Amino acid sequence: MTTKTTLRGAIVSGLLLSTLSAAMATTNAMDMKFAKIAAQGGIFEVKSSQIALQKSQNLQVLSVAKRMVKEHGAANEELKTVAQNNRMTLPADTDPMHKAIIAKLSGLSGTAFDKAYVGSQEKAHTDTVKLFEKEIATGKNAGLTAFASKNLPDIEDHTKMIYQVGSNLGVHAAKMPAMKPAMMPSNMSGHNM
Repeated sequence: MTTKTTLRGAIVSGLLLSTLSAAMATTNAMDMKFAKIAAQGGIFEVKSSQIALQKSQNLQVLSVAKRMVKEHGAANEELKTVAQNNRMTLPADTDPMHKAIIAKLSGLSGTAFDKAYVGSQEKAHTDTVKLFEKEIATGKNAGLTAFASKNLPDIEDHTKMIYQVGSNLGVHAAKMPAMKPAMMPSNMSGHNM
């Protein structure tokens, strides 16, 4: 090996390490917490909605579940890519609280299932809107804040839809969150979606 080749290799290695260090330095504790909670929440959305697709007979609930599986599944994959690009490890499963909700949902059927599923979705989406807004406002990692910014409108739209279905079922697990005017459902009176 020549001195020139060794020097060139050291320079390239140094540049790569410097780039990696800069990327990692722009990831703060909030970013790491956001990525973890968003991943666990996304896993919950897909798993609970897959159960709804098997158990529910309500067309509105089935519509919500199909959309959650498709859109949260895609967002989960997008978050994995962002995490990999930032050398972050995401959880492979949801957290214990959401596992308990999934276990409870698995034991229900009929209207009781539909109400519990929609109630869990209301709570999850209300919390997720707050989580994503906080990441957008305080996150330092450009990839994660871009992910949050891109996906927040869909989550807000999910929230509208879920609250409408919850209204139609006559149950709400959480108080309707303060929503931006563009996020407010056009009709909360219980008409079909």
